[in-house]
Amino acid sequence: MNHIFISYSRQDIDFARYTRALLENLGFYVWMDEKRLTVGMDWWDEIEQSIDTCGAFIIIMSPDSRESVFCRNETLRALDQKKPLFPVLYRGKHFGMIAHAQHEDMRAGLNATFSDDFISRLSHTVGQTTTRTIDFTVIHSPIEAVEADVFLHKQASGSGGLDRRLMSQLQKQGVDFDKNTLQDIGDYIILASHNTITTPKIAFVKTQWVGILGYRQVRQFAERGLAVLGLEMPHAKHIIMTLHGVNTRLHLDEGESLLAQLAGLIDVLQAWQAPHGLEKISIVEHNEDRVQRVKSRLGEYFEEVDFAQPTPETEWGYTLTFKRDNQINTPEAGALEIKPYAIALFPEDPNLEDIFYYGIERPVHAMGLLCERLNLSSDDDSQDLSTLLERIKHATTVICDVTHMTPELYLQLGYAWGADIPTALITRNDDPQPELGEVVQYQKIWQLEERLSKWIKATLT
Repeated sequence: MNHIFISYSRQDIDFARYTRALLENLGFYVWMDEKRLTVGMDWWDEIEQSIDTCGAFIIIMSPDSRESVFCRNETLRALDQKKPLFPVLYRGKHFGMIAHAQHEDMRAGLNATFSDDFISRLSHTVGQTTTRTIDFTVIHSPIEAVEADVFLHKQASGSGGLDRRLMSQLQKQGVDFDKNTLQDIGDYIILASHNTITTPKIAFVKTQWVGILGYRQVRQFAERGLAVLGLEMPHAKHIIMTLHGVNTRLHLDEGESLLAQLAGLIDVLQAWQAPHGLEKISIVEHNEDRVQRVKSRLGEYFEEVDFAQPTPETEWGYTLTFKRDNQINTPEAGALEIKPYAIALFPEDPNLEDIFYYGIERPVHAMGLLCERLNLSSDDDSQDLSTLLERIKHATTVICDVTHMTPELYLQLGYAWGADIPTALITRNDDPQPELGEVVQYQKIWQLEERLSKWIKATLT
């Protein structure tokens, strides 16, 4: 099904949005340019592509659009490409240059509705749809190696790792991008990748500082990002993302963060605001163990809903089917600001990840709690530190590994004790430090899981 292109004057943007909403509610795909400030891309090329590939061209006629150079150029392009014209008269008179085309009288403005004849002609030209399908998958790979149309990513103060690496590589390629130009949450920028990754374009969306990037913020980022691509890259077929909120100083619960991200995407898909050409969304993760955990958690959710079915002839993936006016069971993750959670004060050591995920997180989840990790640094300023410590203050319980104590760990532990938060001390040492009090000792993961489960159950019941 082809999309409808709407040409309009900036002075008529409210009516243009109203027109778009009317058409989308009737099952049409619509594209209209709302922002020509995308850095690193030629916006006119994008507009030309959208005109050249549209199935119908709507020009909103008014005295302002008559004088608009943009509207004139867009209309001339549509005429040159012999696109079916559907003029809509909003204010003033019919344009002479398209006098041959029958117009729709919408001079009632925001109270106007389309005639049955107009909708019938439009439907015959481009078609209507009430159903769309999207493939959703998880890919084990470095992000640099995955082929797609666009990489959707966050831009957050305090980010490191992939965020910092991408920015550095783009700067080396001569991309003049000052991340401070994204001032407000939700601001975005779409850049050519310049072969820093296989995907030709990168879309950055401004989010909160990583230290306070919670589940709600992850959901809002995914929702905003996909909606932005619906406006700016309507022809994108494959979008890739990484998992957000799990590699920051506040390591969010992996499963909850994943579902919050998925919920934001579903919100946009269900509202029919995603790119109309979209066929596939992929979560890309380089850690193989995390890939398996992510697939397992997504599988649990998808098996419980009726709009997701395993994608045929694929190793792992689901096909999501969306129908207009159908209410979907969206994940609750990110809908509420606070759910009961435990904080794990645990060393940042890749060799200990299995201990965390199977010895700590599993018994915590079994008691109905989310499980987060906190990573304080001596570089944190007082504001960052207070924000992270506040997370401890609202935890249901704290679990602290005291095998190797550091000044930061003493600070966090002392804060938990001072806030009177039930705290479990765990260690692999045979001779724990007596001044810390009673400690849960273990050598094997199964021992930690069993003993910690007993402690949590005794503490919370």
